[in-house]
Amino acid sequence: FQPFDTGNALYGEWHPRLNLGKVFNRNMAFGPVSDVLLAGEINYGCGGTRVYLYGAGFNLNIPKFNFFSLNIYARDNVGANGDMTFQISPAWNIPFNVGSARFECGGFLDYSGADTDHSEAQLLFVPQVLLDLGNFQDAPGRIYAGIEYQYWKNKYGVDGFDDNLVQAMVKWFF
Repeated sequence: FQPFDTGNALYGEWHPRLNLGKVFNRNMAFGPVSDVLLAGEINYGCGGTRVYLYGAGFNLNIPKFNFFSLNIYARDNVGANGDMTFQISPAWNIPFNVGSARFECGGFLDYSGADTDHSEAQLLFVPQVLLDLGNFQDAPGRIYAGIEYQYWKNKYGVDGFDDNLVQAMVKWFF
């Protein structure tokens, strides 16, 4: 690995969410919404990638789900001198059993609107199915293994540039 080789790049994302109910010491729950949050995201990478997202987040109480969240953002692609658009990002996790084996199905979806003259609308869908390996060693919820699938339509907003990828995934909680 040579970090300055043209075939390599660094990229990172940060997704802070501030719980407004806790900040204002008020119960902001209504209907299936358990929490209202101020949501943000920063995407930063080599080659000028700079995307800032800001908006509202909602945690939802949906029966049987470990969690279900929804963020609705204004999306500013400043690295590409793009115009403002929007992004909708749900994320979820639901447990299920097959015999004595415990699984989780989780993932996220990002849908970004077209960026006027600069990019097409894009869809990133990333579901995961993980087996709770810790459950077989009297340590449930500690280590999971499984697969993650990534489908990205109009990757980076480029019309017709689609991506399909299946990869192994391991999650370890310590």
